Amino acid sequence: MTDIKIRKLSITDLYTLQKVGIQTFSESYTFNNNKDSMAAYMKDGFSINKLQSELLDPNSEFYFAYINKDLAGYLKINIGSSQTDIKSDK
Repeated sequence: MTDIKIRKLSITDLYTLQKVGIQTFSESYTFNNNKDSMAAYMKDGFSINKLQSELLDPNSEFYFAYINKDLAGYLKINIGSSQTDIKSDK
């Protein structure tokens, strides 16, 4: 049986989040982007300062998903002023 666990991240997860974020973003988007664009995004989007700020933001939450105790991925939820994609008062 597959055991799936979800755990909310804290600031102590900063470096693991950076590693997993870079790995999953690279695996998902390298094929469709050029090398320079990817390098620039990885440097900015997954910098320690940016991730630390996001982890401490009360309008953002990060979660790790584990399958059979192995880290399988992460999820980020933004609400309110931290939402960057869809803007709505509701």
